[in-house]
Amino acid sequence: MKKYYLLIITLFVVSCLQATLKLDQGWEYPNSGYLSPAWMSATTEIPSFVKSPYFEEQVLAYTYKPGIADIRIEINVPSASEFYAHLPTALVFYGLPNDNKAAWTIGKEMKTGDDGRFDMQHIGAQTRFARTQNLGYNLVTVYMEVPQLAWGIWRLSTPNGDALIKECVESIMEIFESYNPYVVLSGHGGGGNLAFGFLDATDEIPAYVKRISFLDSNNNWDNNRYGSKIVNWLKASNENYLSVIAYNDSVALLNGQPIVSATESTWYRSRVMQKYLKANLPYTWTETADADFVRYAAENNRIQFILKTNPPQKIYHTLLVKKNGYIQANLSGTDKEGVNYSFWDTEA
Repeated sequence: MKKYYLLIITLFVVSCLQATLKLDQGWEYPNSGYLSPAWMSATTEIPSFVKSPYFEEQVLAYTYKPGIADIRIEINVPSASEFYAHLPTALVFYGLPNDNKAAWTIGKEMKTGDDGRFDMQHIGAQTRFARTQNLGYNLVTVYMEVPQLAWGIWRLSTPNGDALIKECVESIMEIFESYNPYVVLSGHGGGGNLAFGFLDATDEIPAYVKRISFLDSNNNWDNNRYGSKIVNWLKASNENYLSVIAYNDSVALLNGQPIVSATESTWYRSRVMQKYLKANLPYTWTETADADFVRYAAENNRIQFILKTNPPQKIYHTLLVKKNGYIQANLSGTDKEGVNYSFWDTEA
């Protein structure tokens, strides 16, 4: 009997050593080129989602609270074979810019006769690129569209709209509650109202918000209204990131006329925002400038402002996103920033 128990113990020790050796043989996060253990590579199908014919991504589209909020939601999740249940899940809530629908925002390979709006942002392609970069988390893009195709108008015309934004965000978190979800508030242009509406619905930014990204979308910035909330949130955790990307729209012309007043421009608001944060955060800031950009950063780029100069007085609103802006907004301050892509360069 003693020999029998000794044999069992020996076999158990050997199996543990084999497992340890396998894990020690250069394992890294998925997509790194290493083979992950079988228990980590099992497919993860999200309930109620359907398989897209494109890249086998998992998608779910529906309207949140019809007749009350009427927020059109389209959630894009990695394919079942590329969604790793053991990793955290970043839910990027992307407020669509004015006059845009989700399909145009996602983008497509252009063919003769296609609507040019399909070629303006390519958030779908930028999402897929980011997913290949061994992020260490599951990247989920949540496209947020309203019937007016303008989040600012929606907020003005929808009773309790700001509270509905927060409720909607939290309802989608519940879908992913088994996958350690956290929130990224993002948006382009008028879609910045999504983030500002969320901020207005809270006295304190919840700990589940880990990144806030303004893609030429912070026109509504107000020091008194939002300043202390952002400051307290940034001080609360070194895992909280802020990205602001804008251009000098205060001098941009359309048919010889200004497109926005000087003080309503994202260029102006971004500078006001940065000055407030610099004055109220105990961090050392760096400022660099060249022919194309003025950059402000603190905390190893955890807080980052990228402001595009505009000597030719052009409109760069859409190009800021198309030229890898969505990738930059999600990866700023991380060790993946600038890896295999460059902001304001060839689209990844």
